[in-house]
Amino acid sequence: HEYQSDLKALESVSASALDSASASGSHGPTQQHFLVRELISLLRRFNNAGIPSTADGGRIDERGSEEMRLVEAAWQQYCKIKQHPDAAEIVSQIPLTSLGLLICELNFTGDSSSEYLVRFGRIVTIFRDFSLLGRPITAPLLFSMYLRALNKLGNSQKALQEVAEYRDMLRSQRKEAVLSTSIVRQLIAAYFATHKPALAMETFELLKTDPQYANSITPHIYTTVIGGALRSRYLNATTLAPIIDDLLELLRDTAYHDSVRTGILNELLHLANRHGNPADLLEIFERFASRDMPISYTTFGILLHSACSQETDARMLHRVYQLLVSKASVYGQLSHHLFAVFINSFVRHGRVDYALLAVADLRGHPTARLMPQHLSQVFAYYAAHGMAGQSLALLRRMVDGDGLQPTWPIYVDVARAIARSDEVRFGDGSYGSAGGSEDALLGALIRSGRSGRISQMFDTFGVLRKQVPGSVMPFVAVLLQAHEMTKRHAAEPANRIGWRQANSWCDEDGAPLGMDPDEFVCRMEAVRDEIFEGFGAIRFPRNLYNVAISIFAMLRDHDSVQLLYTHMTTTAGMEPNTRTFNVLLQSFARGHDLPSARNMLLDIKYNKMQLSSASGLALIYASFAAGCPQSAVDVYAYLVGRPLPLVDHVGFKDFALNRPIDVYTVALLIKGLVQSGLLKEAVVVFDDAFGLLPYVPRQLLETLVSALEENSYFDFAHLCLKRYTRRVEYSQPGAREQDSRTADGAGSSESATPDHLPLSYFGYLLDGSAESEEN
Repeated sequence: HEYQSDLKALESVSASALDSASASGSHGPTQQHFLVRELISLLRRFNNAGIPSTADGGRIDERGSEEMRLVEAAWQQYCKIKQHPDAAEIVSQIPLTSLGLLICELNFTGDSSSEYLVRFGRIVTIFRDFSLLGRPITAPLLFSMYLRALNKLGNSQKALQEVAEYRDMLRSQRKEAVLSTSIVRQLIAAYFATHKPALAMETFELLKTDPQYANSITPHIYTTVIGGALRSRYLNATTLAPIIDDLLELLRDTAYHDSVRTGILNELLHLANRHGNPADLLEIFERFASRDMPISYTTFGILLHSACSQETDARMLHRVYQLLVSKASVYGQLSHHLFAVFINSFVRHGRVDYALLAVADLRGHPTARLMPQHLSQVFAYYAAHGMAGQSLALLRRMVDGDGLQPTWPIYVDVARAIARSDEVRFGDGSYGSAGGSEDALLGALIRSGRSGRISQMFDTFGVLRKQVPGSVMPFVAVLLQAHEMTKRHAAEPANRIGWRQANSWCDEDGAPLGMDPDEFVCRMEAVRDEIFEGFGAIRFPRNLYNVAISIFAMLRDHDSVQLLYTHMTTTAGMEPNTRTFNVLLQSFARGHDLPSARNMLLDIKYNKMQLSSASGLALIYASFAAGCPQSAVDVYAYLVGRPLPLVDHVGFKDFALNRPIDVYTVALLIKGLVQSGLLKEAVVVFDDAFGLLPYVPRQLLETLVSALEENSYFDFAHLCLKRYTRRVEYSQPGAREQDSRTADGAGSSESATPDHLPLSYFGYLLDGSAESEEN
């Protein structure tokens, strides 16, 4: 008989389970082992019943946990028994102990299981089967699991009907119609689910006052009531508080383990976070914390999820934080990650004072450690609001008091705060050798650079180097200002041909700066030498080298670029990163030094590094400015991962993006190719856009057509407009359905236009060998 294979499979599962239990140090067989043993015994009793096997030959699915495999094996055997012609007789003989174990296992399987709802359906199936056989299952515990299954499946009205019939059955047997607490719990849940909160609360009050239930009320009944009340918004904070207090009194019983207390707290917090409001959540947590109830990291997660949401105000967030740090047992469990969440959230809500209090608490924490990342958002806030004094004070405390090394974004934010500040009195910036406070000198340096007083900027840098020889901030300030000046100068059209044009330097308002570019280069080389001399006493961040390299690359001072690069990689022992190569590439491009940019692009390709969008855009722009459109095409091909030449690979779709490309890069390339007379290449790039971009904006087609018309390619512009208008409209978000309805109509002149035309179709216009379409 085929059931023999099922029998052997179940025996094998049972034996492996017992071996696993023995290996793990477990004493004695578990509940699941008894379940399998009873089912094997059941099969043996029906030795000649001819129970059919499953299609897979009775193999037990060994995926999942040990518990899930055993339960699944038991369920499969139950289903096989039901397939027999004498199933009714066989099922009626299944021992209640086996049936009870199967129902219990289905009921208590972990919620993470993919069978979460399926298992409740199986419980309902078992109860229906036995009810149809005239043997309804009436054991109180099992019946409560049946009611739970109905509630979980959203059939609470059926649960209420079943409870009523259950009471009638008890009365018909002349038994006292007293429901067990587990059944009453599911009855309360059904009342809440069917929008009858008043009946639910009435039932709960009767349960508390009835002497028959005096010693049988469990904390889980309270969680059902509180959860239902939160979902239905039936109770407010005032009426909720006494119920929570009663629950806490019950949990003080030593019979409950800490894991039970923590689990109940987390369940209530989750319900309050999901269905209640922040006040309910705080009310629950405050009352639990006042009784020194244990918490877990899940508790932290639920509190943070609620407190740090955008809808929560800063006072609510601070109240949660104070609740956590005010309890010694809770404070000790806080990690630096949790502190970071609170600090960043305080800053996001505009309460830096709360954030700094949290930083102070973190400094005194026994295990969590303050790191530069905890202060990044604070510095960003100071920079956005021009709070230079606070930014500099925090920087000194961070370096001198905490012994931390600031990150590059922190240095940049300090410089931004000084540049936007009205607190530091800059005067006229002419401190010279007279000195002054470090804050004032930094302010004078930055203000001098922004207003175009270059000599004063470098002079102030020299004074700062003597006054604070171990500080990085003078280098940060002077390099950032010099970088902005050089970038503005590189963008001047006159500098695309002759770089060092006297009196071509301008400030941010366009006024001449009054410094010879050669002198600027000399002063920058002095700053470079200061970097070399200061190394050892000062820990320069890698991005400081990147900025300095960028400046000299735009100045086309390749010797300084090489010296800085060698010092960074050899002396300082820093590895160049993708940003280093992209900085070099952008700088060469902005300085219109196309040969150096090409060499750098070859290095990037050789090292298989990503090309940033900004670098790609800068290099494409520089290529067109230098009159080398083919170089722009090469950059584009590397960005999107397509073969060259473009016109030989029309319709290429297997793009391997080295960087997501944006519509601005495509527009710049199309316009530049048209201006260079490479019309076929421009059309190929536009066609590529349908595969590269989420959709092709109408403005991109306008860019192509306008560029063609501006360069007197009117026939070609008309042909492109006719060729691509429908396709562009079809690519718009949400336009496909509308376009399909339009395409169903007859007589559309555009419907006859093919979706793809060969480049030869455009070629006759380029060659001038055919008349225009209008003729």
